[in-house]
Amino acid sequence: MTKISDVVKLKSGYANFVELKSAFEATQENADRMAMYRPTKAHRVAFERICRGLYQPNDKKFYLLSGSYGTGKSHLCLMTANVLSRSSGTPEIAGFYENYVSLDSEKAKLLKNIRKDGQYLVAICNYHSLKIRATNTSVPLPLPLTAKKP
Repeated sequence: MTKISDVVKLKSGYANFVELKSAFEATQENADRMAMYRPTKAHRVAFERICRGLYQPNDKKFYLLSGSYGTGKSHLCLMTANVLSRSSGTPEIAGFYENYVSLDSEKAKLLKNIRKDGQYLVAICNYHSLKIRATNTSVPLPLPLTAKKP
């Protein structure tokens, strides 16, 4: 009997979410995600603005990336971390540049050329491991529902 897995082949680069730190550190998962990533126009604009700081010294050096759940913020951050931490000739990110060329060949060429040599230190915060605890030291709980009259 034929199994579904024999008929249907899924590529591991697609996912509905990215746990940034573990995806960046897992060599095969990271390479798969890089090869499968298809940046939307909004992602390309954001990515190009971030990378502008590499070749325009007076450009902004801090960007806040925000958006609704599921819009690809973590995927964009993973791609940015890979591009900044590796030279453009690295085989692990060849698929990323190939996909970019199919969408915007001029920008892809520029981005690839500015990342030929060197690498940047990429620090990824693992927000999933933070534990937030409520404390009653500053405000005693429960609060009264009505204010007391003086």
